[in-house]
Amino acid sequence: AKEEGVLNAPLSKNIRFAILGGGNFGLALCHVLARNNIECSLLIRTQEMADYINEKREHPNYLTGIRLPDVVTATADPKIAMENVNYIIHAVPVQYSRSFLNKIAP
Repeated sequence: AKEEGVLNAPLSKNIRFAILGGGNFGLALCHVLARNNIECSLLIRTQEMADYINEKREHPNYLTGIRLPDVVTATADPKIAMENVNYIIHAVPVQYSRSFLNKIAP
């Protein structure tokens, strides 16, 4: 039988991920999860860019031409991004990690 997604082992449909960082790596991770119908919130720096991604379904600077499935939601609000998630993946470049994490700390 032909596989619909790219993951080898099926994950529960109730699993939800938050990806911290909206660069190439974060977008690629979200895209792989979303292709398997796994909800993914993408936490990025600005709400303006989040609105653009949510409306156009792609990032204008990273992975251009790659459409993000509808199960991906971008936001700049950490409370929204991490609401009801099972897993959080840190995909921020190391040189920006400290400042990024300090900004989203409760």
